[in-house]
Amino acid sequence: MSKSYIVDSIHSGVARLEDPDGRFLEVPSVQLPRGARDGHVVTPVAGGDTESDSVRFAIDRAATEQRKKVIRAKLDTLRGRSTP
Repeated sequence: MSKSYIVDSIHSGVARLEDPDGRFLEVPSVQLPRGARDGHVVTPVAGGDTESDSVRFAIDRAATEQRKKVIRAKLDTLRGRSTP
């Protein structure tokens, strides 16, 4: 299983990624796929190495959607709403 990262921010050509341990990694934003946005879950593409400038990332759409559901449920709880 590949390590996943959450896109924290993209600014001035640099993407800041957070790993599951809360550590941050900065990579050139060109290494992310077109359409990557803050909050997306990304994983290194097979053969890539996060220590290398040549690593590329792919959006893990299923993990991103799951993360959105969890966050939405937490917000609904804080707002006193029930989630379906």
